[in-house]
Amino acid sequence: MDKQHQLEQLFNAANNEQTVYSFGDTKKQFLSTVVVSTATSKVKKTSFLSTKNWIIMFALISTLTASFILFFGANPTNIKSASTEKTISEVKQEHPQKETSEKMNNDQTDHSSQLLSNQVPTFLPPFEDIFQDPVEQKPFDPRSMEKIVSKPLLYEENYVFPKLTEEEIRSNKKKKKEMLKALEKFDKKVYAYIPIGSFEYEGKTISIQAFYMQKTEVSNLEYRTFLFDLLIQNRKEEFLKAKPDQSMWTKLFGKENQPMEELYFSHASYNEYPVVNVSREGVELYCKWLSQELVKFIGDSKEELYNDVRIPLHVEWVKAASTEGTQLPYPWDGIYLRDSKGVYLANFKPTDSTYFDDGGFFTVKVNSYTTNALGLYNMSGNVAEMIYDTYKLKDAPGTAGGGWMNNAEEIKILGPDPYEGMIDAHPNIGFRVVMTMLKNP
Repeated sequence: MDKQHQLEQLFNAANNEQTVYSFGDTKKQFLSTVVVSTATSKVKKTSFLSTKNWIIMFALISTLTASFILFFGANPTNIKSASTEKTISEVKQEHPQKETSEKMNNDQTDHSSQLLSNQVPTFLPPFEDIFQDPVEQKPFDPRSMEKIVSKPLLYEENYVFPKLTEEEIRSNKKKKKEMLKALEKFDKKVYAYIPIGSFEYEGKTISIQAFYMQKTEVSNLEYRTFLFDLLIQNRKEEFLKAKPDQSMWTKLFGKENQPMEELYFSHASYNEYPVVNVSREGVELYCKWLSQELVKFIGDSKEELYNDVRIPLHVEWVKAASTEGTQLPYPWDGIYLRDSKGVYLANFKPTDSTYFDDGGFFTVKVNSYTTNALGLYNMSGNVAEMIYDTYKLKDAPGTAGGGWMNNAEEIKILGPDPYEGMIDAHPNIGFRVVMTMLKNP
């Protein structure tokens, strides 16, 4: 009875003492200590409890210990398990992005066949310890592709490059061959022929040599094929320059877009969506790579029949989008943004507050909506496409056509360019390629 009386006195003293730390403060410090302690083998404990809190904790531990002895025989395993479960739950509340990674790891079995057949990369993270589970120390699964293209240049000296499997290498070579065959033959399913001729451009009559233009924006799958081939050829420096910066999804739109950062460039479901978040330097490397690989594919004897693959001049882009100046202000026939059934004709931002009324919340597949008269998709909307200024070329980089983030004025063929001078990665900027014609179609 004396011990019970002493225990009650301790509780009363604790209740009457003024609070020094709030529960929120204590929880924050406790969680930060837990996270830090998992990253190292030994971490010095941090003292953050006041006299009152120590008294309360001592009393609670005494009471709980007595209860466990009475009912469970004070099994240390049970106590540790309960504490660990609570810690995991609290840490996940503070770090919800870990739940996303764990969910992706759990779904790995369902997507394993897609990873090989659709060329989803198996990039390893630059620092494996960055992606350790804060409690269980579970290794980060490389197939989840978390932030494989969003590490700043600071980490590139320690970047762990992906190691492709034999199956992935075979599949990538097959896709590369398919791309080169289409370019060699100027396959009508892939490339549109833009004939030589003159048209009105910025108040002047301009004559343009014939050229071929890809009917769609370059897709994630096509760009991944390029990156994979750089790795196969051990061109790692170019790989680092060309890889997309998918962190732009969350840098610009917040953590609620974490799934886009993790999945947009890597998951097979987005294979036929336009590649975005690529720098102009990366796009120029893609064009150079495609030109070089075409020469290897066709042989030196045919090299003189082909020009270099490149980004279009603005005047070329306008000629193709407007069907040689006959369709303005949009690539389709007419001045309206909807067809006779009220369906939108492009992927853009219809109002200041909505993105999805046109059928696409972000980007849509590269072959979405109706083509213009020359068979070109999404010359207005979907993604703003990189171009060179007609006269200044690389001295004045810009975009044309607007994208899913732009309004009706900005997606006009001759609309204002919101990204004039932009050379960095952006979620609303992609590209398509052209080649000046040196032989008859």
